[in-house]
Amino acid sequence: MNRPLLIATIMYIFGIIIGVYLHTSIPFFILVCLLLIAMYMIKKEPNKNKAPIIKKIIISIFIIIISGSRANALNKSYNNLYKKFDGEQIDIIGTVSNIIEKENKYDITINIYSVNGNKEYKNTKLKLSIIKESSGTLYKKFEYGNKVQFIGIYSEPEVSRNYKGYSNKDYLKTKKIYGIIKIENSKGVKVLRENNLSFININLDKLANKIKNNLKEILPEDTLNLAQGILLGDNSNIDNDVKEDFSKSSLSHMLAVSGTHVAYVIIAISIILNKNYVGLRKQKIFSIIILIIFMIITGNSPSVRRAVITAIIYIAAFLIHRKQDVISAISLSCLISIIENPFAIMDIGFELSYAGTFSIIMFYPLLNKVIQKRIIVSNEKVVSKVIQYIAQSIIITISANILIMPIVILKFNTISINFVLSNLIASPILCLIMIIGIITIIISLISIKLAKISAIILNLSLKILSNTAKYISEILPPTMVVTPKLHSVIIFYIIVIIIFLVYKNKGKIKKHININSKKTFYIVFISIIILINIPKNNLLKIYFIDVGQGDSTLITTPTGKNVLIDGGGSKDRENYDIGEKVLLPYLLDRRIKKVDYIIISHFDADHAQGLEAVLENIKVKNIVISKQPTISEEYKTIISLCKKKNVNIIVVKRGGKIVIDKYVYFSILHPGDNFLDDGKGGLNANAIVAKLNYKLNSQKEFTVLFTGDIEEEAEKELVNKYNKNLKCDVLKVAHHGSKTSSIQEFLNVAKPKIALIGVGKNNTFGHPNGGVIERLNNIGAKIYRTDKMGEIELSIDKNGKIGINYKIKEIIDINNNRRE
Repeated sequence: MNRPLLIATIMYIFGIIIGVYLHTSIPFFILVCLLLIAMYMIKKEPNKNKAPIIKKIIISIFIIIISGSRANALNKSYNNLYKKFDGEQIDIIGTVSNIIEKENKYDITINIYSVNGNKEYKNTKLKLSIIKESSGTLYKKFEYGNKVQFIGIYSEPEVSRNYKGYSNKDYLKTKKIYGIIKIENSKGVKVLRENNLSFININLDKLANKIKNNLKEILPEDTLNLAQGILLGDNSNIDNDVKEDFSKSSLSHMLAVSGTHVAYVIIAISIILNKNYVGLRKQKIFSIIILIIFMIITGNSPSVRRAVITAIIYIAAFLIHRKQDVISAISLSCLISIIENPFAIMDIGFELSYAGTFSIIMFYPLLNKVIQKRIIVSNEKVVSKVIQYIAQSIIITISANILIMPIVILKFNTISINFVLSNLIASPILCLIMIIGIITIIISLISIKLAKISAIILNLSLKILSNTAKYISEILPPTMVVTPKLHSVIIFYIIVIIIFLVYKNKGKIKKHININSKKTFYIVFISIIILINIPKNNLLKIYFIDVGQGDSTLITTPTGKNVLIDGGGSKDRENYDIGEKVLLPYLLDRRIKKVDYIIISHFDADHAQGLEAVLENIKVKNIVISKQPTISEEYKTIISLCKKKNVNIIVVKRGGKIVIDKYVYFSILHPGDNFLDDGKGGLNANAIVAKLNYKLNSQKEFTVLFTGDIEEEAEKELVNKYNKNLKCDVLKVAHHGSKTSSIQEFLNVAKPKIALIGVGKNNTFGHPNGGVIERLNNIGAKIYRTDKMGEIELSIDKNGKIGINYKIKEIIDINNNRRE
């Protein structure tokens, strides 16, 4: 075991995955491991000493058991707190341990001392948000380090509401936060003690605040927030457009303090504390102290923690005259992080930080050998240095991205070729910003006037970096891709590691592969092939997507056709674009490469605006609309996009039919030739009503009635026109369950067994209306709603059974309405 710390770290991570994420029992795993050891021991090789290998296996198993058990216990601790207090009013005593100031609120972390007088949850953390407009004296009571007592409503954090969507619960676990607290008034808030944290923490917080205030004095507003992000790791107030530019130009790592920043801090220290004056040993000791201070005041994020701990271990090895091994140092820093919090492995910053670092360690030496041989060095020293710089930058960037790229694709659905160019140009600018920035900060602690002089260069550098990110994002924007399957990512990593080992050992690896190893390889390879080619169930799938206060449904047919009905959205898209943040990522996660039909019921923002991002980024063949009673701005935007993207526009009316494939077609029931007047432009009253028909056999069909936002008048017209032909198995309830829709006469004719309601959680419209719920119950419909259940998935087989997934699963036989 050449690097025991690396092996221990891998085993510890493996234990976390087994104990929590695979939900496999630790006793079962122990049994399997013991059987493997027994099989190895009885193998007929009497002359071979197996003790060292068995010892390594036992140690590895022990580490896995410890990490898996601890992670499992920690997960149960979270779940117990959720069950015990969700929705309850609780009396809390705790200390304010972190404050993040955002544009409109303060996010405050409370380190708990007691809950309802009980110290069972001591040292756990809760999150409290205070809106700035209503904070008043309330915020002052929650100053950093204050021990406070208050009464608040506890709530369990939100899980992902759609397939592979954002889970606030998982995110907060990476921060060791057990839940969210809401204070309804400030009357019961008492400050029990000020400065209840350690002397070091209190003074470092004061230092961080002083630095932030100094930066506010010496930098203009347009570069201030960028400076705080790069120098202090506080990117909460950076403009969303700036963040988007950095993301699209593959420079997001520059907005989060990482290993690059730490390297520049060390360079700045070496410049300020020249070893010729203070001595090399003292310089190294000062470096450790300053790095610890830097880690704390920049928020102790996974990336900065990894870099600082690794650097400190590396420096400490030099101070005690021990061999410096960067892999062992990085492994130890990783092990420290995951022992402290096993859920850190879910943090994207943690994943990218360690993947990038190990990628450079693995591939930089190999690529450097290959590329350096092909570099023609000029006789001119300056030219030679420029060529060497460019070569080194390219090698480092490519090396880092080999292991990072699959994670970026998995998490962000983007693949970019601009990372080489952007880092080549931006890295020296970042170096200048870090060195000038650190020097400016130190000067500002002595004299603001002097700091304003160096801040001129800092401000100019920040503007250049921001413009660089913007221009590169426009010239070479990233490409959107569907989320790869997990086994594809695993296969990629296996292939990359094999190639690395072959090149590293120059073909000598063959000597170490015995017959058993080859057999194992063949078994693994065949298993992967079988896994990839497992036949899919030919089902009709209906995904009722949670897009907040809006409607959106994805339908995939047994022949692989994709139909999207509406796309959700919001009039306030500048603050939150449903299409970009929810719908588009959802489709990419569902591996939707193209949409055959988009049916837009009507052009209200909550039904159509989210489709703009889809039309911009995914191939769409056809869009289905009706003749418009009012030409809205949303209609103009969508039609313009369709023309730009060469999307076929189909205009339908009552009596029309859209054939999707040999099993599925839509009957258009509304609108008719004459528009209905609802007094609001007619968009709701004249929305498309489409009936999905899925052929089960020659005599039976499964049906879903999609009703847009129609209201009472349209429902009466449909009853008069179609009567019994409105009968359906599933009803998409009109207008989010508004009291102006779903009249009893209409429901009595439709008689759905299942009613789906697309509605936003805690919406201000009072949807769904209590009367609508009562009427649906009266006809015996099973009600499913996105505000309570998130995304609702229906799977319909050829026997007419519906599998329904949200948080539980049930099977409904539509022939006799029997639930199994």
